[in-house]
Amino acid sequence: PIEPVRPAERAAWQAGTTATVIGWGVTSEAGKAASDDLRSVRVPIRPDAEMASADVYGDAFLPSDMLGAGRPSGGADGCYGDSGGPLVVDVGKAGLRQVGIVSFGLGCARPGYPGVFSRLGEGRVRAFADSLVPLRVDPVRVREGGAARFALTLARPSTLPVSVSWATVGETATARADFIPGRGVARIAPGQYRLLTDGGKSADIKVINLVERGPGRVSERGALALGAYAL
Repeated sequence: PIEPVRPAERAAWQAGTTATVIGWGVTSEAGKAASDDLRSVRVPIRPDAEMASADVYGDAFLPSDMLGAGRPSGGADGCYGDSGGPLVVDVGKAGLRQVGIVSFGLGCARPGYPGVFSRLGEGRVRAFADSLVPLRVDPVRVREGGAARFALTLARPSTLPVSVSWATVGETATARADFIPGRGVARIAPGQYRLLTDGGKSADIKVINLVERGPGRVSERGALALGAYAL
């Protein structure tokens, strides 16, 4: 899979970088039918000042949330049917990173009007994308009377802090005899994706309730059944 560009890779979306637009859209502004083949085209990222100038997009281009890419002479761009598709760059050994999402433009591939993409490396679009990072809780195994430790893993690093409020719930025949309920808040720092957390002592099946997941006020409620078996 192709990851969104990371904050430390800021050079990947600077003006002059060559990026690739990928999509199934029409191949000309007058086209009516989407392509039967997945196509791609290479375009240079344009300076924000150029995109926001009065003779291009003016106030309609928001540098904090948008990115421009296209050839000054036109002839290469995303088009109708490509919206929502990726703008990717090659960052070397790490492979490809997605820096943008096809958004809008004045026609398709017109001279002087590069395509406009949602900026995925920073700003509000990135904050929204980070709020959707899948979270996994690894299965728990613990010796009887030992401390249950479980790992929280994000599918990819977030650019914002991620907080997870958790609580362990005993579901045993000897409730509270060999199970000590626990609760707490686990915090995964920006740029990190994995955290080990102590969840209390147990030797039996337990459930960890993920009460709230950040960043911001984004929440995710649900219960993940985890096997915590005596060894």
